[in-house]
Amino acid sequence: MSLILNLNSTKLKIQLMNKDVKIFVVIVIMLLLISIIGTYEASKVIVKPGNINPPYAKVTNAWIVNGKVIIQVKVVNNGYNLSLTGGYVEILNTGQKENVTPSNYLFNVSFPLSYVLASISQITVDGVLKGNIDGSTVYITFSSPASIMIVNSIKLLNFSYSNYTLYLYLKVFSPLNISLHEIQDISLVNYNLSRFVATVSLIPLNYSLSPGVHYLNLTFNLRNYTSNIYFSSLSKGYTYYLEGYVLSTIYYSPPQNYTFIIRCIETFS
Repeated sequence: MSLILNLNSTKLKIQLMNKDVKIFVVIVIMLLLISIIGTYEASKVIVKPGNINPPYAKVTNAWIVNGKVIIQVKVVNNGYNLSLTGGYVEILNTGQKENVTPSNYLFNVSFPLSYVLASISQITVDGVLKGNIDGSTVYITFSSPASIMIVNSIKLLNFSYSNYTLYLYLKVFSPLNISLHEIQDISLVNYNLSRFVATVSLIPLNYSLSPGVHYLNLTFNLRNYTSNIYFSSLSKGYTYYLEGYVLSTIYYSPPQNYTFIIRCIETFS
């Protein structure tokens, strides 16, 4: 009798366990179906990032003119009804920042040509542009590299010396205003440096030049300056070498003093 009761109890437990397993399996299947249906419905409304082409901006050019750096910015609207209402553009690590109100998608921003930029050939331009698309405010951020080349030069193109008078022909180039103050330590020697013709300690200059290229014909009677004169003229058939230093101020923001070396070799026939 006891054995029969134990068997019946075991059967009941097995039946209850089977029922729980069936319920568990049904719940799992229902959850899987709900998950599959939810994923399918979500896939119909999710917009993949790769399919979105929002407006963006980039630097397309940079150049120097009239003592200023000009940065050209282009906005690509990608078909949106975008109107630009403001923003700013800055040259990174220079402290230069300009507010802008672009009138079209291609616009220029002008910056002072600072001394910081004199030793930089590659700059980074950052910016934030504010706009409106169909009544909604949008912001376009950008960061673009740009190349600029700032060249200041003074070259001695040729020279001559006759009857104690020195003639210098200089080419001066600067994208900024520049002042030439003086020429120091002029040495005029024959080509192998074995014979000095004349040396001059200092010749004052007074030239203020606008941005661009300038050619200067300079004439100096060396007897009017502190000079060591060994010969009054150059000998024909010989090659001579002239060297000196031009002291100047270049009007960056702020202005900076520069010293240029001028050298030239000439053969006189």
